[in-house]
Amino acid sequence: MQISSGWAKGMSVAAPDGLATRPTSAKVRAAILNALAPRLDDALVLDLFAGSGALGIEAVSRGARGAVFVEQAKEATACLRKNLAELERRAKSQGMDPPTVEVVARSADQALERLIALGPFDVLCMDPPYKDAAAWLVKLGGPLAAAAAEDAVLVVESGAGDLAAAAAATPGFPWRLRREKHYGETTVTVWEKLDGEAGESEDDSGEDDDPR
Repeated sequence: MQISSGWAKGMSVAAPDGLATRPTSAKVRAAILNALAPRLDDALVLDLFAGSGALGIEAVSRGARGAVFVEQAKEATACLRKNLAELERRAKSQGMDPPTVEVVARSADQALERLIALGPFDVLCMDPPYKDAAAWLVKLGGPLAAAAAEDAVLVVESGAGDLAAAAAATPGFPWRLRREKHYGETTVTVWEKLDGEAGESEDDSGEDDDPR
């Protein structure tokens, strides 16, 4: 894998061997970040279930001021720290101040208290195991809203499960679905933090390279 854009373009990203970690494909990563581009400038990004950290690293490369990475798997965390060290080296080689990054080596639910302290986050990205994506969204939706800025967005990668139905069945769920796009076996949903006003979800599904 390589970072495809921004000041760290061309940087190789180490990823653990095996099937325990599923890196986001370059196509999906580019689509997510293209859609988020207007929000990335000076943003604080959360990369949850971070794996190698490629998504958060590319967000920083595109202008985010910092990122927090949550990953508990030892092999993935080792690759993540290696990648962040290379990111820092590249920043210094270009005369830049290194970006503000932090690794929280815990499970997603165990990291929540720390994330609330580190926030508020402007962009939150979550890439849980696909089969459990709806359960994780319901479980983490409330705590993540507490760690999010008022105009924050939450981006979730999942399989074919209906996240919208799971959210609708959860009383007081604090996020509103705005976009849904499909890329092969991957579904990307974009959620906006509720501000107390009712709003309709955009029923925008189907295959598309540009989720904006």
